[in-house]
Amino acid sequence: MPVVPWSRDAAIVMLKPGDASVHLAAAALFWLILERQSSARKRRGFSAMQGVAIAGWFGATMFVLVRTRAGVLAIIIPMALVSLLKLRRVAWKVGVFAVAGTFLLAMILESNLIQINIHGRKFSSEQITNNLYSIAGQGDEKTDLENTKVWRLIWWRHIVQYTVFGPYFWTGKGFGINLVLQDGPPHVTEDDKTTRSPHNGSMTVLARMGVPGLVMWASLNLVFLFRMLRAYRRAARSGAQFWASVNLWVLCYWIAAFINLSFDVYIEGPVGGILFWSIIGFGVSCLRVQSYEARQIAHGRVRNFHTRSAEQLAVRELSPS
Repeated sequence: MPVVPWSRDAAIVMLKPGDASVHLAAAALFWLILERQSSARKRRGFSAMQGVAIAGWFGATMFVLVRTRAGVLAIIIPMALVSLLKLRRVAWKVGVFAVAGTFLLAMILESNLIQINIHGRKFSSEQITNNLYSIAGQGDEKTDLENTKVWRLIWWRHIVQYTVFGPYFWTGKGFGINLVLQDGPPHVTEDDKTTRSPHNGSMTVLARMGVPGLVMWASLNLVFLFRMLRAYRRAARSGAQFWASVNLWVLCYWIAAFINLSFDVYIEGPVGGILFWSIIGFGVSCLRVQSYEARQIAHGRVRNFHTRSAEQLAVRELSPS
């Protein structure tokens, strides 16, 4: 891609594979959970445009599989969760797409139809296998994947030592410093010195805010996870399939983002930070709308929330009469 004028290597359009994997997971789950539920879509069936979109999704996912391990988990885990919760409606679709995608990927890689080097990593079955083995902790110690994993684990252990068991328990080191220069993890290159955070959002919170900050961070995310799960179960039991699907989709979107931030610098920048907090804000909004709907039904003001618009119900609720 063309670079920004007067810059060294800043591309005008840059694909960050970890961030892309979050959107890829959300897009696939939106199609599986929400978009296919529409009665109009069911009558229309499968279109050529949807086939092009699915092919594009598989193509983008292949590059994610080569570039990042966190991206693999961000895609697989939410889809596995949805497949378990919706065995009859979604699981077989995920299985079909997984088998078809694996078969096509194997054909392309083994036939050497595509030979691309992406930031030093070859687009090959061996590279994808190394990524998967590295996730499971069985990677080759001589590979770059294992070196980056060990580099992070040493840094994270150092952060725990000077916060949980050290002098920065209550306050952390603050937000102004460069943690790479302060903590001094091993084998730091000149390019690494520009990385201010330890490739883990939770560890960033611990290093910069101390244990109290980590407790607040964990409490916020655990409460959000519990509320979304409870809302999904209530909606599913009451037969509100639309809200059950929305709650599940938001929950999976959050899970994909949280997996990515656990292995990459994600929420520390605007690209991931704005999205992550927007997901939480959208989830809270969905919870409030569902709570409002439940009050309307409980008071007998409307039998079915969807027979009136939210605006009409709000006007009725706030009117003096």
